[in-house]
Amino acid sequence: RLSVLLFAVTLSAVAAGRSVSLSDYASDRAGDDWSPALSLALSQADTVLVPAGTYKISAVSLPSGKTIIGEGHRTVFVALSSAVFSSEGVTGKAIPIEEDIVDFSSTIVVRNAEFLRPGDVILLRSQRNCMVKEDCGEWALGQTVVNHKTCFYGEFLEVSSIDGGKISLKSSPVFPFYKKDCSAESVRDGFATRPCSTVQKMTLVENVTLKNFDVATNASCNSVLCFKAARNCMAENITALNHEPFLESSRLFLLQNCISCKLVSCASFCTPEMKESALKGFEKTYENYGKYNNFRLISCTDCSLESCNDNFATHAFSITYSGMPSIRCRIVGCKSVDSIWAGVISQQNTPWSELIANTVINAGQGVFAGCRWSKVMNNYVKTNLPFSTNYYYTHVSRGGTVGIGLFEGYARSCVVSGNTVSGFYTGISVHDGYEKLNVFDDYSDIVIKGNKVSGCVQGFQVSKNKYNVRRAELGITLENNSFKGVGYEITIDGNIRSGFGVRLPGCSGVTV
Repeated sequence: RLSVLLFAVTLSAVAAGRSVSLSDYASDRAGDDWSPALSLALSQADTVLVPAGTYKISAVSLPSGKTIIGEGHRTVFVALSSAVFSSEGVTGKAIPIEEDIVDFSSTIVVRNAEFLRPGDVILLRSQRNCMVKEDCGEWALGQTVVNHKTCFYGEFLEVSSIDGGKISLKSSPVFPFYKKDCSAESVRDGFATRPCSTVQKMTLVENVTLKNFDVATNASCNSVLCFKAARNCMAENITALNHEPFLESSRLFLLQNCISCKLVSCASFCTPEMKESALKGFEKTYENYGKYNNFRLISCTDCSLESCNDNFATHAFSITYSGMPSIRCRIVGCKSVDSIWAGVISQQNTPWSELIANTVINAGQGVFAGCRWSKVMNNYVKTNLPFSTNYYYTHVSRGGTVGIGLFEGYARSCVVSGNTVSGFYTGISVHDGYEKLNVFDDYSDIVIKGNKVSGCVQGFQVSKNKYNVRRAELGITLENNSFKGVGYEITIDGNIRSGFGVRLPGCSGVTV
């Protein structure tokens, strides 16, 4: 056993800091599949250099500390499996807390914390559904009845010290409501529940880097890169080359349950033939809302999409959630062309999102934010869709195509500034959802300033759904905005529709 251990340590020492060329492992292929060769190279070196060429490849899993570097567009991997590159950590067993956590306290008590060490990262998850306004008040991060969506407060925290069952944290939680049981919660039929708040140890994959190569997908391959339970990982200058519509919904570039990971200068490129084929028979309905959501951050913290490009999607770049919120994530300097719905979007349950300096061309919706404390700043959005465009989420009765939007009632305490919008039916909108609960019906603390809107039927609107009949003091401020070439009448389906610079149907508490 000792000799085996020493051999493993020796191999590890040899690999540390060493770089090799994939071409030196050609004899380790499985037929035409370079995946075994690449995996062997990664086991013997920290960095694998991939020369210019074409390499057929099945799924590859990258452990911590590994780097793959190609020669830009001259290095092309051709997918042989449904997913290509992945790095996934492990989320441990959920351990119930023993005492209510005082809101924003840095101390957690469990029965036994022997499974933890100082420096470990834990996932603290609440028993409270942050989409139940009656329980959460001003901390509610969303609300819905569609599909009984549920999202519990949750966040990643680092352990400072341990004393028996007492865990001290390096920083305090950002959310309240971590209780030892769910006795005080409202439980609605059909919604998921959690009996108590829990702690889970995260064994994270860390410091993985992928750079400078292309991946050619096919109908069966809808995933180029996936980081899960990862920290400080990065992909840079990776391009997905898409020639066929995917059989399953796309997850080309996915970060889930990650901390401080980022995608930089990555791209999804669909050929004209692929786009034409994908749109044949494509119904612009809720069921297809996520079909081609190519770049996604799901339940991440401090992660970002930077200077990425996409030329066809249902939603190109999105921050969203699965069971717990995304916190302080960013989409910065990205470009979307020909998205069916939004080019850039942060959903409910994504507080402190930043959507900054992005460009969205020819989408039904430009840049949209759906949660509290978001910043939508310095984006350029323009569309060539006709004002008569009238499909799901772009219905003319709700304001048609929209350039910049705060939507579904929970984009409160947000700032919308410095954006340039043109060609949409509505330039900027504070927008109710379709559902009864997803409405702006209370003080919202929204500041919209310094935006330039041109060539739209409406410059700014508040869009209320049929359920929103309360004349609430909304607390919206419009300041130093420019609405030029807006406000004219148009005829759609024989009906004359009046345009407005600012349209406020049944609203109070809006300062212009």
